Amino acid sequence: ELKHGRVSMLATVGWFVVGAGIRFPGSSFTSISSPLAAHDACVSNGSMGLLLAAVFVLELAGGAAIFDQAKGSGRQPGDFAFDPFKLAASPAKAKRYAQAEIKNGRLAMLAISGILTQSAAFPDKSLFF
Repeated sequence: ELKHGRVSMLATVGWFVVGAGIRFPGSSFTSISSPLAAHDACVSNGSMGLLLAAVFVLELAGGAAIFDQAKGSGRQPGDFAFDPFKLAASPAKAKRYAQAEIKNGRLAMLAISGILTQSAAFPDKSLFF
C-alpha cells in the first residue's frame, strides 16, 4: 500500500504538471496534446523502455531490503533511512508522518484513478486545464 501510494502521489503531480503545459524539451515531447496522450507518446519514442529499466534497478534494490526485513532486521516497510531535514526526529513525529503518508497515499490512489477514468471516458473534455 505504501509503495502504491507513493507512486500515485507522483502520478497525480505528474498529471497536473503535463496538464499545465510543462514538457521536456524536444519535438517528440512538445507535441503532446494532453496528459492522457503523454503515455502513448512516451511509448512510441522509447522513453517508457528507459523508465522500465530504471524501475527494474530500483525494485532490485528494494528487494534486497525486503529480504533483510524477512530475516528479522527490524526495518519498517518503506523506511529507507532518508530524512535530510530531520522531520521525524522523535518517535511521535515519525509515527505522525508515517500516518500522514499512508492517508495521503490513499487519497492519491483514489485521485489518479478518478482522473484517469474521467479522462479516458471523456477524452474531448479538458480535465482541470
